Amino acid sequence: MSLLPRVGKDVRRVDDVAGSGVGRRAVLASAAKASLGVAAGVGAFGAFAGSSKAAGKVTKMGFDHPFSFVTYVSDIQRWGTIYANAHGLTALYTSDNGKLDAQIANLETWISQGVKAICCFPMEPTAIERIAAKARSKGITWVTYAAHLKNQDSSVLFGNTESGTLVATAAADFINKVHGGKCEILRLNFPEGGELARERDKAVDDTLAKLVPNAKVIATQRSIDAASGLQITNSVLAAHPNVKVVVGINDDGALGAYRAFLDHGHAPNDPEIFIAGQDGAQQALALIKKGTMYRACSALAVRDLAAAVVQHPIDVANGGSKADAVVPVKLLMHDDTALLDEYLAQLSPG
Repeated sequence: MSLLPRVGKDVRRVDDVAGSGVGRRAVLASAAKASLGVAAGVGAFGAFAGSSKAAGKVTKMGFDHPFSFVTYVSDIQRWGTIYANAHGLTALYTSDNGKLDAQIANLETWISQGVKAICCFPMEPTAIERIAAKARSKGITWVTYAAHLKNQDSSVLFGNTESGTLVATAAADFINKVHGGKCEILRLNFPEGGELARERDKAVDDTLAKLVPNAKVIATQRSIDAASGLQITNSVLAAHPNVKVVVGINDDGALGAYRAFLDHGHAPNDPEIFIAGQDGAQQALALIKKGTMYRACSALAVRDLAAAVVQHPIDVANGGSKADAVVPVKLLMHDDTALLDEYLAQLSPG
């Protein structure tokens, strides 16, 4: 059963291209051509009809993500620009550096400049509600990234609950198979990450509690970057050397945990250790492909997500469907060779 949010008439999945004649492989092929500077012959994303180049239509949008220092976000921006250039659109980006005041200031600038379509990941939903309301009062289309606000026109989503459930199920399978259902677990979370973080974290915690009730989460710490993941995991391993499993809210923090296990003398492919993250960062997928103790990731196809981030707000601003755009998430493990290669081909070296 799918756990994608709000599946039904209020959702259009970005891989659902029935009737368009353009499948997911064609989507990826057209984006690859664009990356080589070749204009795509068909619109990437058959689900997003490319009508926005007509006279009088909105062709410029802004994507505001407060954590642009995360590798995966920079990949979204990179492919968003490729997609926009290939389709006669303009994509703007902010650099908030993880600071709420900077996010608000940058959004206020776009509003004053009259940017007609905005896609935003709200760092603090309560504060951003006011900004979203102001934007919409001025006729600006507001699409929320990875969450819902009261003041919005639509959302770009990617199955937060499904993502957490997939990666936690993989961890539980490992615990049951390798450790007889009992081991110590470190959880890396992000309490201030809004709806995305709440849903991912709840899904991970609920799934572990259900599938491995005798395993023990000995620590839950905030980490979404490699530096903090390394520091936290080193500290936890010093106090709890028998930790066998780490589940991160994203890949960057989990990659720091991987480095910490190496620092504590574990082999890269230690058969007793399971580390997993979410999003689909290049280094994480490369480690999974190599067969290391970084074993699983709930991953998104970055080209698909970037195209949705750019095109969906423009479609809505031009009178298109306000149904949420949902980008599918897939669990990737060592045996998923073809998908790993496909996803890795889309990503920046990490």
